[in-house]
Amino acid sequence: MDSGLVCAFDINEAGEALPLAAADLTSPIAAGHWRWLHFDRKEEEVVRWLREESGLRKAISDVLTMEETRPRLKIVDDDEVLVLRGVNLNPHAQAEDMISIRVSVETNRVISSRDTKLMAIDAIRQGFAEGHGPRTIGDFIIELADGLTDRMGPIVAGILDDSDRLENSGAEMEIRELRQAISRLRHKIIPLRRYLRPQQDALQSLILAPLDWLTDRQRLRLRDTHDQLTRYIEDLDAARDRADVVQDWLQSHLGERTNRVMLLLSVVTAIFLPLGLLSGVLGMNVSGIPGASSPYAFEIVVGVMMLIAFGLLAVFRFFRIL
Repeated sequence: MDSGLVCAFDINEAGEALPLAAADLTSPIAAGHWRWLHFDRKEEEVVRWLREESGLRKAISDVLTMEETRPRLKIVDDDEVLVLRGVNLNPHAQAEDMISIRVSVETNRVISSRDTKLMAIDAIRQGFAEGHGPRTIGDFIIELADGLTDRMGPIVAGILDDSDRLENSGAEMEIRELRQAISRLRHKIIPLRRYLRPQQDALQSLILAPLDWLTDRQRLRLRDTHDQLTRYIEDLDAARDRADVVQDWLQSHLGERTNRVMLLLSVVTAIFLPLGLLSGVLGMNVSGIPGASSPYAFEIVVGVMMLIAFGLLAVFRFFRIL
């Protein structure tokens, strides 16, 4: 394989990792060792190798090579494939655009594939390079799940801070600015919640599944990771509820302002309707209009119109319409 292989290691019982060349990917695995192969799924040669030369079942290779995935655990006979998501911490990327990692687990081999560089995987690679990587397959899965979950913490904390600021100072912001702030906050929350809920279920399934490579102690560690992920989901739910509260306040504020404008227009219309009727009648160009020959008719008509206007205003004030 000329391209697409990110890293490959044979790991012994002491956790010491021996790098493998591309030509050795299908070589026999020594007793007491396990092998980790990590690929870039976007390479066509990787897709071909996983489907034709890896020895994986078709159901497993299909998951490793599919375009779009949601977090889940799939068990096929004695093999498992785990799909998880992590926040995107690459430069110039949006953290909420979560990156998928697909992991196939066999008795003594782990094969993983990704679309984009994932910091949790890089940390495991660095650990192997420094001689303190995970010693067993169970430790590998735990370190991966912990790494993905821990890196979500600052992102979720930032969303909570944004929701606090929005709730505390939203009334002081311009309407357009407030709408944009609510929209930005929701655009951060929605993709995270979309994948964290099924990821929570995938970890729960992993904890409960009867897997030989996972010890009781490792299940307890996974339980801690599951609980941490649950807290993050609850925090995102709280941030979403706060955004909904601010959105409801904004809608109520806009509704009240619209009602005030409509009330003012209705009052103006109610005042000028009789005045317009009176001026329209007196403005008809026909004979017999009262006061047509009187030099005081205009002053009298203006006085009557002002009396009507002030009288209507007094009525509106009395009934507390204004």
